[in-house]
Order: sequence, then structure tokens, then C-alpha cells
Amino acid sequence: MQTVSVLGLGAMGSQLARTLLAKGYSVTVWNRSPEKAADLVNAGAVLVNTPSEALKASETSITCIRSHRDTRQLLEKDPSALPGKVIIELSTGDSSEAASLMDWLRANDADCLIGMIAVFPKDIGQSDSAILTVGSQSVWAANEALVKTLAGASARLGEEPVALAAIYASLVLPRQGFMFGMIYGALICLKAGISMDDYVQVLPLTI
Repeated sequence: MQTVSVLGLGAMGSQLARTLLAKGYSVTVWNRSPEKAADLVNAGAVLVNTPSEALKASETSITCIRSHRDTRQLLEKDPSALPGKVIIELSTGDSSEAASLMDWLRANDADCLIGMIAVFPKDIGQSDSAILTVGSQSVWAANEALVKTLAGASARLGEEPVALAAIYASLVLPRQGFMFGMIYGALICLKAGISMDDYVQVLPLTI
């Protein structure tokens, strides 16, 4: 049974840990507010008191807190727990922060995948959900099954964190174009005397 640690038990982190438990993994958890782990402990997770204990419990740890910067500050408290470990970083932040974290982890003899979760917590564990990652091919190969347990359509996009920013922009831009198109369409309708109720009613016929 593979052991995985999950650091950060917000809505997403808790669902990640819950899914791993359901899929048969041995899960160690840590959170600043330990009471948030109660349901997971009842489901079989092991709660530890410090991030270092969580890192030492598993070869691979998933971090899912507020930002890449916060992850680094958390791990800096005890770098001695890092050598030989893999961090799957699923916190948020820009590509420069992600690159800085990646470099820092490697300088401390650890390695990582930086990931972007492309779904809501309720969709974790589904075959068509995705976590898009960057990092070395060897780390991805060793952890692909784990990541795809959490989101079956997950993929590695390359080595560099900038790839996550690029894919995010490429996914958001079409939605923004559609949104602005609807706004422009509404203005045309108003000028033509067409009510917004009528516009909303016929809009689905065109999409």
C-alpha cells in the first residue's frame, strides 16, 4: 500500500485526501487547524502534528494550501525533511513563484511536480477530471498513477512552470471571448428594441 501525505485540508485538500483513502492509499495528513482532520482520521488517515512529520511519513507529499510562497515558507521550517522526497505542489500562484519553489526544492535535494487543478473539489477522483502538471519526466513517470487517481485525465505539460500560465490563458480566453460576445449581443438587442428576456430565451439556440 503506497503512503501519501497531504498537507493542507481546505475544501480541495480534504477531498484529495478523502479520494486517496477511498482508492486504498495509506494517507498521512497535516493541517494548521487539526480539528479539520477529524473526518479523515475517522476514515483511516493518520494525523501528525508538524509538516516535517508529514513529509517524513511518505516518499511523496501533496501540498495544497494558499500559495506557492506559503508552501515554501511552510517547508523552510525544517528543510532536513526534504532530501529524497517528491512534493506535488497544488497550491496557487504565478509562474515565477512556482519556478522559485521548484528551484528551492531541488537545491534541498527534493523534487516536485507543480500542478494546476482544473476542476472543483467535488470532481476530484473522476476519470474526466484533470490536474495539469509540470516537472521532470522521471518524477511524472513515478507519480503518474497517483495523480491520475485524483484526476483521471491529468497530464504533464513539460518541464517549466510557465507552461501552466500558458495553458490557463489558452483555456480562459475562449470563455472571455464568449462572455464579451454576449455583452455586445445584448447591446445590439437593446438598440433594436429587443428585450433582454427575449434575448436570454433565444441565446441557447445558438450555442
